[in-house]
Amino acid sequence: MDLGNKEIIVIGAGKVAYSITSALTKIGNRPGLIISRKINSAKKLAAGYGIKNYSDILQIDAVKSCLCLLSVPDSEIEKTAQAISKLKINHKKNFYIHFSGSEDLTSLSSLTGKGGNTGSFHLMQTFPARRACKINNSYVGLEFDNSQTKSLLHKLAAGLKLNPIEIPKGGKTLYHLTGVFISNFLVSNFYIAEEIFEQSKIKGISPFEMLEPLLMSTIANIKKSGVTESLSGPVQRGDIITVRKHVETLLKSLKAKKINLTTFLSYLIQSLTLLKLMELKDGELSAKHEQIMHMLKLELERLFI
Repeated sequence: MDLGNKEIIVIGAGKVAYSITSALTKIGNRPGLIISRKINSAKKLAAGYGIKNYSDILQIDAVKSCLCLLSVPDSEIEKTAQAISKLKINHKKNFYIHFSGSEDLTSLSSLTGKGGNTGSFHLMQTFPARRACKINNSYVGLEFDNSQTKSLLHKLAAGLKLNPIEIPKGGKTLYHLTGVFISNFLVSNFYIAEEIFEQSKIKGISPFEMLEPLLMSTIANIKKSGVTESLSGPVQRGDIITVRKHVETLLKSLKAKKINLTTFLSYLIQSLTLLKLMELKDGELSAKHEQIMHMLKLELERLFI
């Protein structure tokens, strides 16, 4: 991938840094410098990909032109940008890109003010540990402050075999929330499922092993038919007897301190969300669905009275 002789500098040695460094190295664009506040972290990441230069100091003064990738926590992006903006270098030749899903380009405003080209490159992917994760074929959200940055980010996405999405101004947080609901909340739902499964005393199989076929078929159904056409289960059927049994069982477990309050709340709120989907699908709720909604709302009210 031709970046016009720009040296790639990675600032930060966290989870995303490992994956982006690995992906860039594989396509022949190995970063030339790793910078981290902790020298051992910078050294470890650099050593893993044959990168000779690493530091715990923002030493990009000698670089004539660079693509500076800020792989730092969201809370540190603005501070890091401000520190870089104070360096006596020609910022107009440099591109400064962060990977945050929720921070927009305002966190890089100090660099924009110095003539730097700024953008964001958020990978819609999960990075659970400091190891390289496969990112090709993932979607990537792009923001840019000018046409040059737009061109570079699209070139970067193409080189890494990513699917680019241009994020309109003001859409960043909403874009990021969609990923939180699908990835992070799925993890929390698995935790809840495991918490409940343990009480069943079923032996010889893990909850994930039992639930994986169900999960995969649900995803396949959504991909094929869409969300509303993939509804199933007692709420969808209007089976108030089963839903009431669920509520009573969860309340019993809650009183016995075998589940958390958040687990019970999650059941009530997600069941109400399913009812909303039923209303969207059919145009209105049936009498059975109205009964279920009334019961769920009463349980919510009892919790907060």
